Amino acid sequence: MDRIKKKILLIDDVEENIIVLRERLEKEGYRTITANDGKTGIELALKENPDLILCDIMMPLLNGYEVMSIIHSNPRTNTIPFIFLTAKAEPKDFREGMQLGADDYITKPFDSKQLIKAVETRLARKETFEAKTEELKQSITYVLPQELKTPLAAIMGFSHLLIEDYSQIERKRILEIAEDIQLSAKRLNKLIQKILFSAKLDLILKDPEKLRELKTHKTENPNKLITETAVRIALGYDRVDDLEFEIDNTPLQIAEAYLKSIISELTDNAMKYSSKGTNVKITGVQKETEYCIYIVDNGKGISDKQIGMLGEFMQFDKKDSEQSGSGLGLSIVKKLILLYGGELNIESIPKKQTMVKLTIMVQDNGNKE
Repeated sequence: MDRIKKKILLIDDVEENIIVLRERLEKEGYRTITANDGKTGIELALKENPDLILCDIMMPLLNGYEVMSIIHSNPRTNTIPFIFLTAKAEPKDFREGMQLGADDYITKPFDSKQLIKAVETRLARKETFEAKTEELKQSITYVLPQELKTPLAAIMGFSHLLIEDYSQIERKRILEIAEDIQLSAKRLNKLIQKILFSAKLDLILKDPEKLRELKTHKTENPNKLITETAVRIALGYDRVDDLEFEIDNTPLQIAEAYLKSIISELTDNAMKYSSKGTNVKITGVQKETEYCIYIVDNGKGISDKQIGMLGEFMQFDKKDSEQSGSGLGLSIVKKLILLYGGELNIESIPKKQTMVKLTIMVQDNGNKE
């Protein structure tokens, strides 16, 4: 991290505090800008776009909480790390600051090493966030147009052929072209539906009432649902014989439609990234109040680094693989599991095996919701 290029905004109505902070930070190589009240601090934040803000809480006109609320409500400044530096040390004050979105809370008199460590930590996290955001932007810019363009190009190309040469094309060939158009249209529709479903899940995750309502949904017969769903996906790959099941039949605390979506996406990935003739095993095991589902394929696998980067619109080894994808399927699975307070873990050995583990709560018969 290049400290010389990092700009820190100091907001405090006590000039002596500003002087001490500025000297300590500039000694470490940071650039500083200062404000003696909240109003000026907000104006400087908008004008200078600092990399981090250190702000006192007890100030006239606007206190620190109000300053942070205004800064975080503006799209231009809402990602700037915000650290409170104050004499207030009551637990309720700490909770209030964190609930409003503070990144850290340092009490006066502060320890210089503690201050610099907090600043370094928040700036490092900001750099990591910005790097991931930029990577996601680049992935969306490349992956999404490609995923939309491929089926759309087929639809346009084949339909153009029908329009231009319909009188000269044999009836059998017209049917083949129509089937190709329909196949591409289905692929395009599937992608659009995934994008819309993913957006819907984002909204549900922010709705406490909807989340509570979802906890009342159950899957009474997971064995039947998992088996039938996986077989349906395997049929599309002509790989039903590659499936192996070992599933405990315990009622689960998850909607049937959502569990079906999860199994569909994960089975599809297992089939897509492993070869015909290799085993894909699906196991369901009850462990007290939890139910674990394991989906193991003997395919190409991915590295630990790639596992950490998995998300929407992310692709790996595109040049080395005939398979493509938007990354939306796994992202949807993560969100569905999160809705029910479960967990998703992936372990993989490159060029050998991938194991996906889901943890879902067993149905609580005493739940009266």
